[in-house]
Amino acid sequence: MKKWLAILISLCLLVSMVACKGSGFDESKPSFDARIITVYENQFLVESDKVGLCYVQFDSDISLKGYQRGDYIRVAYDGSVAESYPGQVGGLDIRHLTDSEIDDYYKETTLHGIYKGVSNGMVLFHTEKRRYCFAKDALGDLPTLTDGDNIMVVYDGIEIVSEYGMEICFPVSVDIVEVVVEE
Repeated sequence: MKKWLAILISLCLLVSMVACKGSGFDESKPSFDARIITVYENQFLVESDKVGLCYVQFDSDISLKGYQRGDYIRVAYDGSVAESYPGQVGGLDIRHLTDSEIDDYYKETTLHGIYKGVSNGMVLFHTEKRRYCFAKDALGDLPTLTDGDNIMVVYDGIEIVSEYGMEICFPVSVDIVEVVVEE
């Protein structure tokens, strides 16, 4: 009886070890935090402070179910990023960020500038040091603005941008929280 009990316990342990294999994220691998911009079949387009705008390709044995646009994630990878635009990364593992990790990653930022109009669907505004633009539909309803208005732009703080000289265009996925006309 004891022999069968020992065999049963050993079998249960073996089955549980096999079932748990791959279910934990390996924090020892190089990784980066990102926000998902677009979901494809086996890859995501993401933006990250560490690797910039890039495609992350995953092997078919890694489940991407439950991930969607706007999710904050941690991606384990081999440490290399292809030198293309957007970059390309081979994802080894993925998990959602916890609420506290999102709080560390997501920091609302405020810019004060002068509204310069809308051109090709992009809202243009200037600060003392730079010219900025973001997609008009990033906010939803833009308040009524007049060229030259002093405005405050509150956004998600993720500054993954295309920079050409002193002009910065936020990515399509930037979360513009609000635009307010200042007195």
